[in-house]
Order: sequence, then C-alpha cells, then structure tokens
Amino acid sequence: MKYNVVKDVFYTAVTQFIITVLGILLLKLIAHQVDEENLGVYLIIRRFIGLAFPILTLNLGISLSRYISFNYKAAEQYLFVSVSIITGFIIVLFILYPVYKNILTRLLFGDQAYQLLLTPTLLFLYSNSILLVLCDYFRGKYLFIHMNVTNIAFSVIGLLSAIAFYIPIEGLVAIRYYYFANTAMVLLFCYLILKSDRKKKMSSLSFEKISKAIKSFDKTIIKYGFYRVPNGFFIMGIFTVPLLVASNYFSLKITAYIGIIITILRMIQLSVVPLNTIFLPLFARKKSENDEVVIHKNSQMVLEFIFTLPFFISIVLYYIAPELIQLWFGEKYNIIIVPLRLTSFSVGFLLAYVTIRGILDGLYQKPYNNYIAFFGFFMELVIIFIAVKYNLSLWGLSIALTVSVFLLGCISIIILTKKENLQLINKNILLSLGVNGALGLLFYFFDRIFSFQIWNDVIIKSIVIIISISILFIFYIKMKFNWLEEIKRRLAF
Repeated sequence: MKYNVVKDVFYTAVTQFIITVLGILLLKLIAHQVDEENLGVYLIIRRFIGLAFPILTLNLGISLSRYISFNYKAAEQYLFVSVSIITGFIIVLFILYPVYKNILTRLLFGDQAYQLLLTPTLLFLYSNSILLVLCDYFRGKYLFIHMNVTNIAFSVIGLLSAIAFYIPIEGLVAIRYYYFANTAMVLLFCYLILKSDRKKKMSSLSFEKISKAIKSFDKTIIKYGFYRVPNGFFIMGIFTVPLLVASNYFSLKITAYIGIIITILRMIQLSVVPLNTIFLPLFARKKSENDEVVIHKNSQMVLEFIFTLPFFISIVLYYIAPELIQLWFGEKYNIIIVPLRLTSFSVGFLLAYVTIRGILDGLYQKPYNNYIAFFGFFMELVIIFIAVKYNLSLWGLSIALTVSVFLLGCISIIILTKKENLQLINKNILLSLGVNGALGLLFYFFDRIFSFQIWNDVIIKSIVIIISISILFIFYIKMKFNWLEEIKRRLAF
C-alpha cells in the first residue's frame, strides 16, 4: 500500500503548529494569573507526568505504532489490552497511595503542604496516558488525520480547563481544579471516540472478554515497549530533574525560570515531531519488507536534512530570545534571556535526536535510544551535582540541560550513520553548516548593533528571519538537496 509521506508530514506539522500556539496561549494565561511559585508548581506537575508516562504505560504506545503497522487485523485487540493494562496499573497506584504519598510530595514539591495536588496529578497522568496510547493506535494504522484531530482536541481541552485559574480562589486550589477538569474532559473525549467505533463494542465488555484478549495478546509487543521504558524515563529525567533540583535546593522562582526554558525547548521540538511520528511506522514497514535500498536512501536524506532547518531554528532562537521572553512572560522574566541563549546552542541537536529516534525505533528491536538517553541523563546529573555543590543555581541547571541535550543529538547522529553506513561528511552537509554558520554570525552582529523598542525589534527581526528563510530555500533548491527534491516530487515511501 502507498502512503504520501509529504502530505502526512504536512498535516501533522500543521497540527503541531496549532498545538504549539495553544500551548503558548495556555502558559501565557497561567503565567499572568499566578505568581512565580505557583507557576513553578504547575510546571513540576507537567514534567512529572512526562516522567511517569512511560513507566505507567510500559511504553505500549510506541509498541502499538510499530506492531500495528505489521498486523492491522489485531489493531483493536492491541489497543484494548493496552488500555486494560494502564487502567490496572493506575488502580494499583491508588490502592498503594497511603504508602508513597508523603515521599512523592516531598520529592516533587519539597513541602507536604502541596499534597492536595497528588490525587489530581495521578488522575491526569491516567487520562493523559489513555489519550496518548489512542494516538499511537491511530499512528500505527496510518490514520494520521484521526491522530492529529485527537492531539488538537487534547490541547483545546487544556485551554478550556484553564478557566480554573480565573476563579477567585487560592493558587494551589486553582491548579487542583485545573487538573480535575482536564482529566474529566479527556476521559470523556476518549470514551466517546472508542464508543463511536462499533468494531470495538465497548458497551458489551465482560471480564471473560477481557481475560481472553489479554491471554491471546502477543507478548513481544509488551517486551518491545518495556525494553524502551528506560529511554522514556531518562529523557523525561533530563527535562524533569532540573525542576526537582531547583524546587528542593534553590527556590520555586528558580524552578519557574528553568521550567520556562524547558517548556520552550519542548515546544520547539514539536517542529520535528511530525517526522518522528511518521518515520517510526514507515521505516518499520520497510524493515519488515527488507527494503534496505530505500531505508539507506531515506536515512541519508534525513541526515542531510538535520543539518539544514533544525540548526537554523537553533540560530533563530538565539536571535529572538529577548523578544520571546518579554512578549510571552513579561519583563520580570528577563533574567532567563541569557541562560535561554546558552541553551539555544543545543536546539539543533535536540531536533536531530527527536527526528532520528523514530527511525532507530522503527528499524531495530534493540533499544539504541536507551543508551543515547542514559548517557545524556548521566552527564546532566554530574553537572547538576556540581551546580548544587557550588550553588550555581539557574546557570548550573542551564549548562546541565544544554550539555545533555547536545549529547542526545550527537550520539543519535553517530549511531544512525554507523548502522546504516551513511556519509556524515559530504558536500550537502558541509554547505548546510557553512550557510547556517554565516547566518548565525549575521544574526549576532545585527543583535549587537541594532537595538530599538520591543515592537520595533520584533518587526525588524521578523523581516530579517523571513529574508533568511527565503535565501536558505533558494540556496537549497539551486543546490538540489535530496530532501527538497523529494518534497518537490511528492514521493511516498
């Protein structure tokens, strides 16, 4: 069966843009309604959800994406069993709640006064897990439009739930109401989607049917996802530990500052999530067909692409960091500008990691991403230890984050190059590095020489960026870069 990759990537990219805009709007609404400390608490919960998600779900989502592409007929069973396993785990978590509630509260927030947030946090973790597994089900079946609509709905629900912050109540209670409302709406949405598909017959489930489905479930799928749990843990550790360290060893203000930097990085990575999303099932399908020629060709194209737009995005973030912080969060957060600019140097490598991750998971049973993420996380912990010891605060945490993210991309590039026998140094890659380097120097001197009022800066920098993008694309088209030629021909895998 043929699939138009260009079309799927385009629609998924548009979806990610919409999600990013909604996410920016949500964070802006919350940042203007609560103080820095409560914003820090909100961001800690969001990062904890990301850390706990792969553990609660056993990474079944990524398993669905890969194995449903092999066997469409078993898709509904795979989804049903996955939802059953996640539901069982969350029930166990609530049964054991009295055992760990004090420890978890202390670990997350550093103060038992925040324990009232644990129950809504766990419920939100459950609803978030169900929805994301549902998206991976659609991903495995190549129903990318269904997946995109579900993701947009999730973001809209988050925005609707933010009404809790406009109720005249204390900040922590508002956060509690926000997660309760979000959970209720997400679970209702998931239920309606599942019920609307008559093939699943959700209304006629019984214990017998549940047992039969679980017993006949292919255990290889669980193993594939389970072996990749460490990857999810390490990655979310990279983006969560700085928040936990800030809240326990520095202050909730520092937590908010580093949380904003992390949030910006996570939103920027959405720019290449469409590639990761599409690549995993498609590369997996080509692997099952033993089509090594196409795999090699497309892997080389991906490698060359990484050194073009992703690295340009890194340069742009450095250039617009002051305006981004002032317009998004206000002048009281100007202290973040320099640490954000430091972190911007690693953005290209973060985007490289996200892009390559789907390829490695699609092609190989061996969890290479575990090793990549572990090394990045380990180096972050080492630098954070030094930061705490010498009280380096925001700067120490920013350096730790930058180095770990840089390593993620660097090691991913090396592994893909070695495994698929790719050319890491060729004419296209060298040209891309040269052009991006020249633009980076140009942006740096523009930033140093020209300084106006905030809105004048926004207009001028926007014009400079638009002109730069136009020059880049003209250059890449003239040089006939493979990935652009592929887009022009609108070829499917």
